[in-house]
Amino acid sequence: MKRITFTKDRESLQKIRELLQNTRICMMATNLEKIPFSVCPMTFQEIDEQGNLWFFTPKNSDHFRDIEKDNRVQLIFS
Repeated sequence: MKRITFTKDRESLQKIRELLQNTRICMMATNLEKIPFSVCPMTFQEIDEQGNLWFFTPKNSDHFRDIEKDNRVQLIFS
């Protein structure tokens, strides 16, 4: 797994924080190998000091199971 963080570039991390400040809902795409991939609305909770985005979801949800199998996701904010 490769995690992308913005700890080396605080200016970029601050810009992302500003952009996400008024955007709480996004679409989370999982099961990216499948066509069509799975998409569900998610409520963005917070961004931590390392640049990780946090969401909460039930363990019995389809997208949680998708992430357990393959943790690659795409987040679509508007």
